[in-house]
Amino acid sequence: MTTSGLMIIYTRDEVDFIQNLVFYIERAYRTPDYGIWERGNKINHGQPELNSSSIGMAVAALRAINGINLFGTRGGPSSIIHVLPDELTRNVTTLHSFLPRESNSKEIDGSVLSIIGFPAFACSDIDLIRRTKEEARLKLEGKYGWKRFLRDGHQTELEDTSRLYYDANELKQFENIESEWPLFFTYLVLDGLFTGNVEQVEYYRRKLEPLIIDSKLPSSLVSKNKGSTPSSPAAWATPLTVPLIPELYFVPKNKIEAEKSSPHSQTRVPNDNLPLVWANSLYFLGNLMYEGLLSPSEVDPLNRSLNSTRPPKDSIVQIVLLSEDESLQNTLSLYGLETQTMDQISSTLTVLPAHALADVYAGLGMNSKLKMSGRPKRPIGVLGTSRLYRIEGHVYAFTPHFMDNDEFYLNSDPDYLVSAFESELIFTSKHWFYPGRPTIVVLLSHALLGTMRTLQLFDSSSSHNTSTQLSRKNLLNFFMQLRGGTCNGVRVRLSRLSETINTSNIESLDFLISKPDIDWKNILLSAHASRRKTLHRKLGYSETMTQANTPGHKTPKRQSSTFQQKSFSSSINLLQYLASCESAETYIEVLDATIRELLEEVYLKSRRLQYWSIARQAAGLLHKNVPSLTINITDLIIRQKQISIGSGAGEYLISTPVGPDALNAMLAEHCTEDVREGPLVQEILIYLGSFIRTQPDMFDGILRLRTHHIIIALREEVRPISRPERRRLSIASLQAPESSSSIPIPVQEDVIVKRINTTVDTSNITEDNINSCFPNSNGKWHHRRKNDGALNRVPPHFFPDTWKLLDRSQGLKIHEHRLLRDPTVLEMTAEEFNFALAVEGFLGWYADPAERQIAVETLTVMAKVQQRNPEMKTMEAMIDLPLIMNTAIRIFWEKWVYSNHRLHKCPLLSQGPEYDRHRELAGKLFYDLPQQGTESTFSYLARAILKTLPFEFDYNESNFL
Repeated sequence: MTTSGLMIIYTRDEVDFIQNLVFYIERAYRTPDYGIWERGNKINHGQPELNSSSIGMAVAALRAINGINLFGTRGGPSSIIHVLPDELTRNVTTLHSFLPRESNSKEIDGSVLSIIGFPAFACSDIDLIRRTKEEARLKLEGKYGWKRFLRDGHQTELEDTSRLYYDANELKQFENIESEWPLFFTYLVLDGLFTGNVEQVEYYRRKLEPLIIDSKLPSSLVSKNKGSTPSSPAAWATPLTVPLIPELYFVPKNKIEAEKSSPHSQTRVPNDNLPLVWANSLYFLGNLMYEGLLSPSEVDPLNRSLNSTRPPKDSIVQIVLLSEDESLQNTLSLYGLETQTMDQISSTLTVLPAHALADVYAGLGMNSKLKMSGRPKRPIGVLGTSRLYRIEGHVYAFTPHFMDNDEFYLNSDPDYLVSAFESELIFTSKHWFYPGRPTIVVLLSHALLGTMRTLQLFDSSSSHNTSTQLSRKNLLNFFMQLRGGTCNGVRVRLSRLSETINTSNIESLDFLISKPDIDWKNILLSAHASRRKTLHRKLGYSETMTQANTPGHKTPKRQSSTFQQKSFSSSINLLQYLASCESAETYIEVLDATIRELLEEVYLKSRRLQYWSIARQAAGLLHKNVPSLTINITDLIIRQKQISIGSGAGEYLISTPVGPDALNAMLAEHCTEDVREGPLVQEILIYLGSFIRTQPDMFDGILRLRTHHIIIALREEVRPISRPERRRLSIASLQAPESSSSIPIPVQEDVIVKRINTTVDTSNITEDNINSCFPNSNGKWHHRRKNDGALNRVPPHFFPDTWKLLDRSQGLKIHEHRLLRDPTVLEMTAEEFNFALAVEGFLGWYADPAERQIAVETLTVMAKVQQRNPEMKTMEAMIDLPLIMNTAIRIFWEKWVYSNHRLHKCPLLSQGPEYDRHRELAGKLFYDLPQQGTESTFSYLARAILKTLPFEFDYNESNFL
């Protein structure tokens, strides 16, 4: 309305109030609510949850209001509404990861029509829109409209109206008799009009016709007429007639059983809520557009409906490289890399750290009169720092937070910075939606790149120094490669800062001028002075000396790397012992420093010399935390991934975004096995957050990320593990190769599978070397299962298939732990996210990742049994997973012993080949079988299932799996 010329807002107080509403709406991706139906969880117990329909409306609102001047043509900078790009992107990402689901308790909902089409047009992925619409249509559509969601008991004849809530075990009784709402047909008519789908428009207009009721028909006649279909409006249309659309159609009580046995076969009747104004207004709007009285552009003046039809924006990312001093600039120029120093850029340009932008944005929306404190000082993401900012004619650029060397020891590693820079480039290019190009400003330092003289000082005999030198060269090579114009498929351009002014997106900060409550000039000047001071301090640091400019610098000058690392290791161990006995503030007179100051000295030195184990140990003792770690946690959570930290009884599950203080407390409480565990968990979370931002497909089939299991999996890969190796191993573990159980495997036997009865030399065979004696026991499959189990990876359709198993049995069992059919199946639907979480939590009782993965395979085999043998009857028993798995291993072992009878005389089986004597060895060999084939886990599990469960059909292995 404001953009059309109407004056609605008149005062700055109102502007500040609306700006604070924007701050509130920006957090929709992490704020549970009661959804469009005002009930939250479908049981209606008053439990709020994240809803796609709510997040989609927030996305639409943020896009619409961004940059709007609330005073219209009379306004200035102080009346413009600002939406931060990173917050908007998080909402969009959350929405895309939710769809086609509505919420954790509703696997699908008709309300998604309002966000993938009119009025929100919040989704820009045309394939996702098509998939969401089709899935909703298949699951919800009937002759009288759409169900709101599956098992919706609202206004059905079986609903107990004396209660405001449902019991969990009564939801299943509403299946197939949910009320149908004509409202959704009106949405589909409008959707067709906006997309130009004439066939869809005509189809749903025809479906609406028999559902419309004549406004002249007496209400008593409507009630008496229940049970018959209303007449077509064409038969009674007159100038005095208004077509009315009822709220819903329900199944009469006497037809409920027939409808349950044959869905969509019975005649439904309208309820008394006539008309539903919501539906009627959309119906009238659709008619006006259908008859050409209104055009789509008049209904959608901001052209939000074009979101899904616009081609993806291929942005060139501008990169500005700055050197901290002329010495480094001259060194880099020798390699052909042209940079500027801070003193060489224009006097009208200033480069500041990212936290300065967060500080000045705190004045946005600040209003002492209304007691509004403005924007909270949350970190600004890379999209926010990729814009330039102007205030009073002066332009400010801000370096991204991931390049802040003072943030965490991780940022002292050149290899990490290369991977982080690559990830942020991909993310920026993919999500940039502003006019102009994104501009990333990078400040290069001696600490990161070193100098020619520094490289020569490295001891070439030291493998550590060689690794450090290579890391710095990798970072230097990365920036040199940017001159080629592409980086991992992203188009880039190296520029001087002054050259980017005309092509960058420049945001005005002039709203600060009218904010007397915030001293923005002092904030910016202080940040600038602080950066100058930091650069000066860095120039005073010599890498040929080990002492940092901290109290207690009693260590000698640089000696051999091996001696130095041992010295550091002894020092940190001694300090850890002292810290366990005394307070960190305890003063040590002989060293003229406190324990904390000595730890800080070791921490700084180990960072600069890249002694990562010592750096982690010092960081753990100092309780160092990554300020932006909450961003990585949020990036995982909004994509529906849960995170656990700690192990055993101390394992803690994070399923919602958390604040920095709460997260730090969790790390301190649950990462207690080793002082280095907390920092290492933070590293893992940073990597996982980076991966999911740029390569979300890597996480397909994963719901819960258990950091302790991931660390164990990485530890078993290689010792010691370097930082770039950890990243590569993390990627390899997350990716699902052809041998992974997370993808379908052909039914035919793999050509590489060898039968077990292979002739081998039986002399000197022991339990340690037995794997090398058999072609199928090379460790490949056991290794894959450990990785998939550590990541909790499951194959496609695993959870819906498990739901069907649960529905045909009394429950699942792992020793004393049970997942019962009732009320699980009665409450949850097959593709409901809450059910997937329940199964995930149930499988979490397995401590061994490989054993957990065999349990997943067991359920997968059982699902195949059920699919290919529909004559199976419901089992009146629990499905005992350990019993089936142990039976399969026993069957395998007995065949293995029989096929390798010549091993009976070897020392390995000298005490006899009985299974009970060799359970561990049998399990080890079984876990390394291929998944499919004649001799495979699937084959043996199938036999065990038939042996342990009461299935009544003939087993034929040729068509069993």
